[in-house]
Amino acid sequence: MQVLQEDTVRQLHLKQGRTEIHIAPKTYVTQQARDYIKEKRLTLIVDEEGKPLINREIRPAPEMAAGQFRTEDGQILDHKPEHMTHLHGNVLVAKTHPRIRLRALSRQVELAAADAFIHPDGTAEREDLLQGYNRLSSAFYILMLQLASAGKEGGRISHE
Repeated sequence: MQVLQEDTVRQLHLKQGRTEIHIAPKTYVTQQARDYIKEKRLTLIVDEEGKPLINREIRPAPEMAAGQFRTEDGQILDHKPEHMTHLHGNVLVAKTHPRIRLRALSRQVELAAADAFIHPDGTAEREDLLQGYNRLSSAFYILMLQLASAGKEGGRISHE
């Protein structure tokens, strides 16, 4: 199953000037991607089976491919700390950031740990717990996408 995320739509729109976003049938479009498409008044087009998609040329930002990240305040990081997540592209924010809290309810335990173990100066302790809760919330997110996809297809969830 293909997933269209907001950062891909943002790259297509801002870096390539696209006003039409092409997707394959049965592609799951995240709510953040839908909101961005609506906000920017873009057109979402579901292509026919077998027709080549023009979105395949999207690649991570060179900074991201090189393992460089930055924070909203411009700080450059050479690795992604467990207590931070992608806001878009290579921009990292704390998992307590307001936009990260509207993304998924399954992150509530992870956010509670972030509140408990991330200090005001941005440093973190108990990164083992932060990493574990991150993996757990990501697993729930993947299951949610599989359920949404199975419901749209009228099928069953793949256990591959």
